[in-house]
Amino acid sequence: GINAEYGKIRRFNVASRLASQREEKESISEDPLLPAVPYRTYLKRWYILAVFSMFSFCQCLVWFTFSSVKKERVQGYYGEEHMTKQAIAMLLNWGPIVGVLFFPLQSWMLTRGAGFKKAAQLGAALTFSGALIRMVPCWLGEDFRMHHGKATLVFLHVGQILNAAAGPLCMGTESRLSCIWFAEDERATATAIAVTANGLGTTIGFLLGPYTATSSSRIPLLLYVNLGIAAVPFLCSVLHFPAAPPSHPSAAAAAEVSAETEDEEREGKMSYWDGLKLSVQDRSFVVLVLAAGLLAGASAGWQSLLQDLIGYNDKTTGWLGFANGLSGNLGAVAVGLVSDNLLQHRFKSTLLALLVMELAVMLWFTLSLPAFGSDSGMIPHSVASVGTAIGILGLLQSATSPLFYELCAELTFPVPEGTSAGILALLWNLASFIIIFLSPVINKTCMNPIMAGCILAVLLMLLTVKEVYRRPRNATPSILSAGPMKGSECDAP
Repeated sequence: GINAEYGKIRRFNVASRLASQREEKESISEDPLLPAVPYRTYLKRWYILAVFSMFSFCQCLVWFTFSSVKKERVQGYYGEEHMTKQAIAMLLNWGPIVGVLFFPLQSWMLTRGAGFKKAAQLGAALTFSGALIRMVPCWLGEDFRMHHGKATLVFLHVGQILNAAAGPLCMGTESRLSCIWFAEDERATATAIAVTANGLGTTIGFLLGPYTATSSSRIPLLLYVNLGIAAVPFLCSVLHFPAAPPSHPSAAAAAEVSAETEDEEREGKMSYWDGLKLSVQDRSFVVLVLAAGLLAGASAGWQSLLQDLIGYNDKTTGWLGFANGLSGNLGAVAVGLVSDNLLQHRFKSTLLALLVMELAVMLWFTLSLPAFGSDSGMIPHSVASVGTAIGILGLLQSATSPLFYELCAELTFPVPEGTSAGILALLWNLASFIIIFLSPVINKTCMNPIMAGCILAVLLMLLTVKEVYRRPRNATPSILSAGPMKGSECDAP
């Protein structure tokens, strides 16, 4: 059975490393100046998290560029003849389309040597390249844009596609980062920060677009801002971005001996396809990722129709979208901290509590607005009440994301985190694409009840998931070190 397979692979992986680990511990205990603790964390982990989060933030910000300003301003700058509303929508849709195609590459990369480092560097380079290529029509002048509309669209689409290809490299690697660099009681928080950084791109985009591109002539300024921000993580990832710390921060990292630093041809190393096979054989994991995909897809469709649902002007909608995103970012980090310090190994119960609250708020929001063709809601509402409901929904929805990632990693261990996270993010993008594609034919007054029904379905699916924590736990706590352990070598940038 699946548990027997997990046991065999785990015993093989761990047994081959016992001798080297025993020698390392003995060398530590023999030195009176060093405490007999096998696991250490390093201050550099926060630099790695910051660079990765900046890359993830930029990827989403660049993706959202042309949806953050009025379509009329985009058409005014590039020409209405070729820059149709459908063309503008396609610039956004490249995100989930290309994401679905590139997620297998991301999962495969994380099974190779220094996989996380290479994935992050490649992703940052793709985002920067995409932002750079989008500038070409600006540099070639107005005559080029107006008389060579098809060529202009090619530059814009290529830029968006390159950036979209970076999506899987930041959306499916967060739990891998937290395992490699962070202690056992920091992993949920680190994953939460990395996950929410991507959504922060949309959050900032809601305000950056309207307040930067105040007219058609200021579209280049918005693109230059995107390019400048994208250059920061790209340069940092090239100049200094270690593959792993000098020593393991937790028992989970030690047991796996991170795929980031292993020899690609090492005998017995789990391949990408072996990990994928083991993952899909676990019924609880399959149910969990399907539930997460359904929730993400429904949320994407609901958010895409938010302006039509509430009927407010662009600036009001922008501020409400900003409130939704900001509360989601804060909520996810807060839940990560609580999970690390107060609710360790209670991911399922925490998810259930969040979904119950989200369902209650969604019902309040649904009853406040017209539904199923009615002209008014059953409950009186105002801008303040609608904004409050949207903010709470953003908080609760985003708070589930890092917990889904961490529970997936626990259910599928010893499969590398990148494989389980890649499958999860793949289904998120696939479901989002399907719902966004169908949203134009969905009656806007039906979207709130559909969203409430999806939350209820996810809640019921999660009840059937068997909560198992397979990643090994620390026998001793991790300690902070400002530098490398004695006798170990720092990896090269």
